[in-house]
Amino acid sequence: MLMIMFSLPAETRSAGQARLKVAAELAASGMRLGRDEEDDIKVVVSELVGNAVKHGCGGDRPDIQLPVELLVTDDVLRMSVTDPTAVLPLARTAGNEDECGRGLQLVAALTTAHGTEQLDTGKRVWAEMKLTNTPIRPGPTAATAVGEAPRPLVARFSAPAGHQASGHCAPAFSPSTTYADDHPHSSPVPTSEKRARTEMRRIATYGRPGAGKSTLTGMLQEQLTSRGLTVVKIRLAEPLYALQGTIYHTAGRKLASAEQQDGQLLNALGAHLRRINPTALTDAFANKVNAAVEQEPDAVVLCDDARAADIDALHDLGFSFVQVWAPDDLRTHRKAGRGDLAPGDENHPTEAAITITPQYRVENTGSLEMLRVRAAELAAEVTR
Repeated sequence: MLMIMFSLPAETRSAGQARLKVAAELAASGMRLGRDEEDDIKVVVSELVGNAVKHGCGGDRPDIQLPVELLVTDDVLRMSVTDPTAVLPLARTAGNEDECGRGLQLVAALTTAHGTEQLDTGKRVWAEMKLTNTPIRPGPTAATAVGEAPRPLVARFSAPAGHQASGHCAPAFSPSTTYADDHPHSSPVPTSEKRARTEMRRIATYGRPGAGKSTLTGMLQEQLTSRGLTVVKIRLAEPLYALQGTIYHTAGRKLASAEQQDGQLLNALGAHLRRINPTALTDAFANKVNAAVEQEPDAVVLCDDARAADIDALHDLGFSFVQVWAPDDLRTHRKAGRGDLAPGDENHPTEAAITITPQYRVENTGSLEMLRVRAAELAAEVTR
């Protein structure tokens, strides 16, 4: 199984933007598609997005995000776009001179099935296409060792905005594709759904400082708890925060909370602790994870502070990885507003970029409400 997810603003130009986004993600996914199949997929997704903007949102509404999903199961591709209105889409007959109006007719002609699902917050319009080739290309990824079964990926992206459109029904764009930490990742290789479900019981988020990984993890915890799951959040850096508290107490300074950060101090403590014993933090973390799972075998374990030095140990413990990404200017702004006692050094070795292939990637470029939507999507994947 392979799933690709991203969001686009409810704007006319997003229909054309969808074509380029789909092309980029299909290329990165490792799928083998004929040129005609790929073109048909791009057209269908573009038409679904265009319909959602025009009829689901009543025209341009840049404040609304439209979730787009592509799900491959065996040889069937299911494409869907969700919009906030319950009004059902209606096919109409376009005249010879009409530039638009053929969206659903075109979708019906290019797919084997299509329909609409009513949701509590709107509807999801979907279409299915039977693929002629074996869709998934086998091969290792950056997140797996040689000889080990590769792990599944659900890519979650938000397309860049600000590109000018041309045309009417299918605007044309030339946006660039931005990858995590500006490092392109290896092509993901999905495995069985059973394996995906097993791995999603242990989730580690990572990202550059200020990207919002702790915020997303907190929202994910809320979502999973509301679904009746037992959730345990364990931080790799807990021993460092304890040491920070001891040092501040010795210095006669009181911390506002156990979560308050002296970034410079934490950088130094992490570096020296790993120098003395490279596995000190991960050994303590593994003991806590094993104790939590022994007490609650079905618990979901969350970690919101994975670092490059810890990735191998987390992988050995069976964690799936969620990358949280935000543009540098937005990260810096958020970081400045956290109230840290002292900012950490982003060039410090403990903040080295992580260049694995994540199971999920969340672009945190919008509001807290939009991030909450992303957390709900991730929670739905964990519980499905």
